[in-house]
Amino acid sequence: MKNYGLWFILALPAAIIILQYFSDILVYGEALKLTGQWAAWLLLITLAISPLRKLTARYRVKYDTMWLLRLRRPLGVAVFGYSILHLIIYLEKKADIRRIASESFEWELLTGWIAFFIFLP
Repeated sequence: MKNYGLWFILALPAAIIILQYFSDILVYGEALKLTGQWAAWLLLITLAISPLRKLTARYRVKYDTMWLLRLRRPLGVAVFGYSILHLIIYLEKKADIRRIASESFEWELLTGWIAFFIFLP
């Protein structure tokens, strides 16, 4: 079953960020922060689905939570999409492989690179 409404809702903030960034409404730092925040929040929501289902099953909540499982894949794809957008904005601004390599061992950036490479598989 295709859920185009969910895909639209997940893609809408990215479209707004892209539009505002390339029309100079958002500066580099703001766009980078927003894409990183969207990726992080969506990742947390995605990772919370299984524990929430187990919790509701344990306490025998009468509402079916099976629909939450159908949300995991679109949410995971959205997390990856926001992460890629975050990376593209970062690379577009830096645009120098030596500068990127020298900065990549700073703690904040190193964790971002590790998270990105974990996402790839």
